[in-house]
Amino acid sequence: LRMLGLDREPALGLDELASASASPEVRLELRRADGALRSLSTRRRVIWTLRVVEGETLPAIAEATGLSLATVKRELTVATEAVRAAVEEAP
Repeated sequence: LRMLGLDREPALGLDELASASASPEVRLELRRADGALRSLSTRRRVIWTLRVVEGETLPAIAEATGLSLATVKRELTVATEAVRAAVEEAP
């Protein structure tokens, strides 16, 4: 994970990477998602990023991280729920 640069915090927030034409609502959702991702453990953040952003399969993530498939599924569920809850949070 260190070789891939996935063991450290991202330099920019998701809202900073958004298109200039993104609405304030979209930017707020991105800020919330970014906060949720930053609050996750490195392991959960890496698993979520590999699955959601990179589109990796669960078996590929398990192999890349050295975790069991069951652990990857469990950690992905926890991470996804944390991001979802943050994005759906009332203003």
